[in-house]
Amino acid sequence: MDPKKALAKAMNYCARGEKAPGDVRKKLVGWGLFPDQVKEILSCLYKDDFINEERYSLAFVRDKLKFNSWGRIKIRHHLRAKELKESAIDNAIAEIDEAAYHEKLSDLLAAKYHSLPDKDELMQTKAKLLRFAASRGFEANAIYPVLEKIIKK
Repeated sequence: MDPKKALAKAMNYCARGEKAPGDVRKKLVGWGLFPDQVKEILSCLYKDDFINEERYSLAFVRDKLKFNSWGRIKIRHHLRAKELKESAIDNAIAEIDEAAYHEKLSDLLAAKYHSLPDKDELMQTKAKLLRFAASRGFEANAIYPVLEKIIKK
């Protein structure tokens, strides 16, 4: 593909929604561009603000916490997979509201607790809830206090 056409196509792709640099790079390589052409096009996209790592990271964190109920660990892991700078990831993770984060975790664990059929064995119930929250990317130090509140109810 002609680099000028690829640039126009990449601009259109990025204009439709926030895109990570890694996703755009994969698209460009998939279109058959050479590494130096990919680098040049990415540079243009950064310069014209079609790609903005800070903006993408913030949107990703907000969406994954709100709609997918993911914790910080899982969000960070997925952002790293998108080839973002560590500083952009750290800034986005720091923007998470602690109250909303703990409320999301509490709602998630309460719903899971009520869906468990057998709640007689306390240790097994706690272990199931802990594994569930950990699989969603929540930290152990955030899980334990919420877990104690849920089980006491």
